[in-house]
Amino acid sequence: MKKLLLFFTTFYLMFQVVHFVEAQTGDGVEYFVQAEELKAKGMYPQAIAAYDKALEKEPQNLKYMYNRCGCFQSGRKPQEALACFKEILKLKPNYIEVYEVIGEIYQNAKKPASAIENYALAATHMDDPGAKYASYFKIITYLFSQGKIVAAYPYIQKAQEIVPGDEQMIYFEARYYNVAGKHEKAKELMRKNIENFDGEVGEGYDRDYYEYGFALYQLGEYEAAFENFAKLTEGGSFESKAKELSPKFLLEVANIYNTVYEIPLAKELLQRISAMKPDLPGLSELSKTIESDYIKADTSQAKLAKRLNNTDRQLPMNEKVLTLNGLSKGSLLLGNYDEALDYARQLYAIKPSPLGMYFEAIADYKVGNDSDAESLLFSLSRSPKVPRDLRGRAAFTLGLLQRDTNQLKLAAQSLRTARKLDPRLSPAVIHELNKIDSIRQSQTLDDNEDEPDSDSDTDE
Repeated sequence: MKKLLLFFTTFYLMFQVVHFVEAQTGDGVEYFVQAEELKAKGMYPQAIAAYDKALEKEPQNLKYMYNRCGCFQSGRKPQEALACFKEILKLKPNYIEVYEVIGEIYQNAKKPASAIENYALAATHMDDPGAKYASYFKIITYLFSQGKIVAAYPYIQKAQEIVPGDEQMIYFEARYYNVAGKHEKAKELMRKNIENFDGEVGEGYDRDYYEYGFALYQLGEYEAAFENFAKLTEGGSFESKAKELSPKFLLEVANIYNTVYEIPLAKELLQRISAMKPDLPGLSELSKTIESDYIKADTSQAKLAKRLNNTDRQLPMNEKVLTLNGLSKGSLLLGNYDEALDYARQLYAIKPSPLGMYFEAIADYKVGNDSDAESLLFSLSRSPKVPRDLRGRAAFTLGLLQRDTNQLKLAAQSLRTARKLDPRLSPAVIHELNKIDSIRQSQTLDDNEDEPDSDSDTDE
């Protein structure tokens, strides 16, 4: 069977060569035929030598040059292929196929900005509207696959100039508006698309219902948003994304934020949940817990500080440790981060402990000592001597810090490490990873940018 397949493959390639050669009448055609046969057999160095001989006879034959460059590409020598194809453009600056193949080389090399630049140049030189539209569609889908939604917008506009009102482009444009925060525009565009469905549902419609629902959700029209989410295919990827916006899921996230001293984030989520479903079980309880913790901390801080600074009685070491621990934690709960940092450092000076280091790291992060905080959190999250749940919290806070300092790849890695160390953090990890995706989608292209990270957990 394999021999038969090889026979037909060889026959097909030879047919292609003969078919092309019929149109070649120059002095170099004999060497060109040899080159094509060698190339078909994967003998690229020998094929290049034959192309060179053909080009000695016909130095301006662009087809010979193009096929010669293809040997470098097929032989997995991308740099040589790039240099070769770029030489052709010096002779024919509007060579569409060359721009396209250069774009593919850059795409394979994970250099999206350079890939898009060449794909766009190819489209610019196309005269056929259908081919031009297909080229822009290719650019848009590639950018969407890279999570670069905002960068795709100019090409969406160009495509719509060629084919106005296309449902596919309407969806792309609405996606852009949602990422750019222009949710009212996204809502209006998707409403028109949804109306054309006549109530049809299924996997083919999921992305539209989700995008429309997402726009409504961001505008605070929660009831209408969840009506659209309810039409998503059960068990599908879009239904899973919609669940991450549900009040129940967000309550889990808020609870985790509270445990890692991200009180403002917890309160922000609680307000959103209250607007969606004020009677959600557990909502009132968590709100009361946060308020109660704040009141207790506010009440006890003055007493603890007085005890610490009492000159009439020297505190025993154990009592002093407990007092500083309480002051550090209380200051974090109250958002008094400078005080928290001072108390945490005093605590570390007399009795170093993982929890005291964690308090100090959070305070460093909140007052802007990013490098100190990052170093402490990294050490805590990687030390096998630290309790696993505390390592998880340290890795989670490290992810937040790295996100805030635009270290997006590292932030995602840290968050996934947190999830592996303590699976209970999973809802908040997912929530934060979604935030990172949103940041990436709004960024411009950069060939030096880190590749999107995989969904694998790491635990070193």
